Amino acid sequence: MKLNCRLVVVLALIALSSSNILASTVGTDFKVEYQVAVTDQELLNAVDRIIALEQAKKDHKLLQDIAERDYINKYSGNIEKEISIFLNDSPISVSVNPVMENGTVLVPMRNIFEALGFNITWDSKTNSIQASTEKTTINLTVGSSRATVNTTEKILSSVPQNINGSIMVPLRFISEAAGYAVKWDSTNKKIFITTQTNTYEDAVEYFENK
Repeated sequence: MKLNCRLVVVLALIALSSSNILASTVGTDFKVEYQVAVTDQELLNAVDRIIALEQAKKDHKLLQDIAERDYINKYSGNIEKEISIFLNDSPISVSVNPVMENGTVLVPMRNIFEALGFNITWDSKTNSIQASTEKTTINLTVGSSRATVNTTEKILSSVPQNINGSIMVPLRFISEAAGYAVKWDSTNKKIFITTQTNTYEDAVEYFENK
């Protein structure tokens, strides 16, 4: 048995050796007319090929979606909102994005120390850091939970680390050791470092400079 199929709009191109194809154009509208003589089995085979092609497209799209989802899950730390740091309402620029580890925010040592007015000495042989101002000297060692502030030993909740070539130090410890107050805004991922006003003179100086 043979079927005559007349298609005004091209739905599929069927490459069959037994097909008779008649094409014509009408006016300015492009119209292709196909008169195809095929057997039932040939028609079924053609439909099967079209269905297989459509399924292959869906499978490819599904694989793309899975790959995109896995990439987002793997690198979500780079995609989610970054932590911002402010010192007396002014943003601190950092060379490397801060990271959160066990509830402690780690920041690039040079950025935070310089923002707080420290001079820094880095000893690459011992992986130790000394940061000092006129009033305060802080000593840290990469990988060690022990630190000193002037002559007082302190235990860190998170140790200084070398992350991808950047020395990262605990922000709260550094800021508070330098005499600053620290507030964490978890909703907006913002850290506010402010000058502590323990005396009347400090308070006057702080608010006059705002």
